[in-house]
Amino acid sequence: MLCLNLLTIQGPTIYNVSAAACHLLRSERRRTLTVVAAGVGILLAIGGMYEMLIPFLVLLGSIIPPIGGVILADYWFYRGGRYPLLQTARLPRFNWLGLGAYAVGALVAYLSPWIAPLVGISVSALVYIVLTRLSKRQPAADPAAEQ
Repeated sequence: MLCLNLLTIQGPTIYNVSAAACHLLRSERRRTLTVVAAGVGILLAIGGMYEMLIPFLVLLGSIIPPIGGVILADYWFYRGGRYPLLQTARLPRFNWLGLGAYAVGALVAYLSPWIAPLVGISVSALVYIVLTRLSKRQPAADPAAEQ
């Protein structure tokens, strides 16, 4: 029964990996890429890759949600619920305050003993609000909204 289950699950998984590899490498050699992908998967399974699944998911749960905290804080507290039109806005190449707030939120979430996603969102939003208030930075002007 276990072998049947593995066959039904691994078939679509290997197909998806081979389709993605063909697209990524711009290759039509699907059979070769399928065999290579299956071989890599088997080697990773033999090597104990599955033991790292839960720590990997915990890491993702710590480092992804703080992005939302920065976006929410920027939209609601900094820009008052209105983003400028992208065609007319002059935006900086990097939002260093946002990246810093994200880094702090991700680190605190990862080290937190409580619910990491909630901690990450809250801390990154709070740090972003504090940093933008301290820097007294003005949001990008929206000429279309001023008319």
